[in-house]
Amino acid sequence: MQMLPSFPAIPEVVTGQVLSATTLNTYHEGLRYLLGVSKERRGVQKGTTLWTTLGTGTTLYSGYAPLIGWTVTYDLWFKGGSWSWSIQVYDNSGTWRTVVSGSGVEHVSASSSLTPYSAYLTEGKVYSWRVLASGTSAAASVWHLSIVPSSAPGWTAVPTFTDDTVSSATEINKLRTDLNALNGWQGGYGIPTESANAIVWADKNWRTFYRGSFEWVPGMSMYCSLETKGYISRSDQVIDWQVNLNRPVRDGDYWQSENLYTRQFTKTDLAGDYKRYETVIPSSAFGTMTPGTIYSIVFILFIEIAGGHDQDGDSIWARRPIMHRIMPATPRSGWPSLGQWNEGHWISASRLNAIGTGLTNLYVGGANAIRPRVPIIATGTSVPVMHIHQRPWLVVRANPGSELKVWYAGKVGSYTESFTVKAQEEGVYTSIYLDQFRPLTYGSRYLLEGGTWSSEADEAYTG
Repeated sequence: MQMLPSFPAIPEVVTGQVLSATTLNTYHEGLRYLLGVSKERRGVQKGTTLWTTLGTGTTLYSGYAPLIGWTVTYDLWFKGGSWSWSIQVYDNSGTWRTVVSGSGVEHVSASSSLTPYSAYLTEGKVYSWRVLASGTSAAASVWHLSIVPSSAPGWTAVPTFTDDTVSSATEINKLRTDLNALNGWQGGYGIPTESANAIVWADKNWRTFYRGSFEWVPGMSMYCSLETKGYISRSDQVIDWQVNLNRPVRDGDYWQSENLYTRQFTKTDLAGDYKRYETVIPSSAFGTMTPGTIYSIVFILFIEIAGGHDQDGDSIWARRPIMHRIMPATPRSGWPSLGQWNEGHWISASRLNAIGTGLTNLYVGGANAIRPRVPIIATGTSVPVMHIHQRPWLVVRANPGSELKVWYAGKVGSYTESFTVKAQEEGVYTSIYLDQFRPLTYGSRYLLEGGTWSSEADEAYTG
C-alpha cells in the first residue's frame, strides 16, 4: 500500500520533564511536513473566456467549494455601459443568499468576509456558489473565485529563547501549539484544474481554447499540456499552440499579453489519434510578477496559412487541457537549517529559535505558504477534471449510483487508460479511498469524468 508522509503526534512538555531528542525531533518532522505541503502541485482555476454579454440576472460563473474559511476572494472584469454584480451562496435553508455585491468598477479584485452569514452556513460543508450580473450594453469576465482558509487556529506569538535562561514548559509548548495550528490551517482539500469542452477549429484566426487563473508565488513554474489531432492539407503548413500570460492590465478588449511558449504542429504531428503535448514553463519566463496577484494563462490555437492558399478542410481537434504550478523542491529564503536531535545534545537557544524561524516562515506566507485558496469550480459530467494524487481521498459530487470514470496516462502519454467507480446510491457526495487503485501513484496526474464537482481531501466527506 502506498503511504503519504504524515504530520507527527507532538508530545506536550510538562514541568520538570527532561526534554528528549524524540520530542524535539517531532518539531522538525512537523516543520518538514508542512514545508512539503507548501510545495504541493496545485491546479489553476478555469476562468471565463473573454467576455460574456450581460442581460438581466446573467449567471457569469457557478460552481462548488467547501467552506474551509470565512473569506471569499474574487477577481472580476467589466466593460461597456452600466452593470451591477453579486456573489451568492446556496445556504443551509435552501436560499440563494447574496454575500457581496457591487457596480460600476471595471476591475474588482478583492476579498469579503462571510462571518456576517455564519447563521446560515456551516464551516466544512460544501456549498453551491454563483456570480450574477446585470447590465446595459455591458460585458463581463470572471478570472477567479475562491474560498480562503480561516486563520491558523490557536496560533500564538512565537517565543524567543535565550542561552543561560531556563525556559518554562509553557514556552516550549508554544512551539507545539503553533505547529498544530499551522497543520490545522491547510484546509484539507487539493486544488484540481477544471477542464474544457473539446473543440474542432478550422479558421486561420486565433482561438482562445482555455483560460486558467492562478495566484503568483515566487519561484513557481507552470506545467501546461493538451491533447490534439487534426488534418492540414500541405506539408509546409503548421498549426500553433501558444501559451500566453495575461497580466491584470487591460488594453481595450484584451489584457496585456506575453507569449510564454509556442509549439508548432506539423501534418505528421496531427495525423492519427490524439497525442498529448506538454511543456514546463520556467519561473524565469514570467518576468516581473507581484506575489499574491491573480494572473491568467491562456491556450491559443492558430492555423497559419502560408503562401495565401485557403484552408478548406484544415482543422485541429483539441481537448483535456491541463495546467498546474510546480514549486522548487528546495525552500526559499528565510528557511532555517534543521539538524537531527540526538540524546545528550545541548539544547541551545539557537536551535530552538530555528524552529521558531521555520514556524514564522510558513505562517507569513510568500514562497513557502501553506494556506492555499480553494477554488469554486464545476466540472460538468462530460468534461474531465484534472487531479494530482497528493491526498488519500477523492470527494465527488455526483448523481447517486452514476458511473464515474478515472482516466490515467497510457504508454503514448495521452489519457487512454481508465477504470470506473460507482457513485454511492444515497446522497450527493461520494468519498473514494484512492490508495486502493494501483495506477494512481502519488504525484501522478489523472482525470475524473462524471461528477459535477470533485476535490482530493485529507478525510472522507460526511456532508
